[in-house]
Amino acid sequence: MNKLTEIINETKFENGKLYLIDKPNDLFGFFYQDQIVYFGKRSDNSSTDINPIYTQYLDLNAHVYISNITENSSFKAGYYDLLSFKGELDDQYFDVFCNICLVFSNDVSLSFIEFFTSLVDIFQKAKESTFKNLIGLIGEFFLIKQTYETQCINVSNNWHMTGINSKFDFCFKNFNIEVKTTTKSEQKFLLKHSQIFNNQNNYVCVVSLIETGEGE
Repeated sequence: MNKLTEIINETKFENGKLYLIDKPNDLFGFFYQDQIVYFGKRSDNSSTDINPIYTQYLDLNAHVYISNITENSSFKAGYYDLLSFKGELDDQYFDVFCNICLVFSNDVSLSFIEFFTSLVDIFQKAKESTFKNLIGLIGEFFLIKQTYETQCINVSNNWHMTGINSKFDFCFKNFNIEVKTTTKSEQKFLLKHSQIFNNQNNYVCVVSLIETGEGE
């Protein structure tokens, strides 16, 4: 298990507070706040003009002031460039993210913005993944369409309620729905650990797509 994941799972954090959870050296640190892990570097003058950048997995916010509220803390208050990981912490991408950040903290051969750009290139999804995402999107749209046409219920407002960070495709007061869409006859699907092991009522909707002469 990732070292940072162990720390997060074994520590009780207060919502809204930013915690320093690991410190590779005096220049860098890993932070945690409200289910998001940040990799930070003390800012220099070159980062003052960098605007925030938001991507699917990673966000960049430069020259953010962070103060410490604990006396005799090893953390030094000041301005930091922060790179946030927005995926699931049990995702394989999280391990990759942490390892690359550690390598960068030991060999600063790039500026922070150059490092961020190189990470975005690594995390950018391949064309095959993009096609799979489009297939999944069709299934989700189909559920919205069918529910409205057959039950006169509009579930679009319950669709991806927290954007790309949504744990389920549709979230309601008493239950959640995860849509799995396939073009194959074999219906085997991968569900995330956090989608199964929780105290909520969760349902899986399976959509099978078949290509015909009419193009559907």
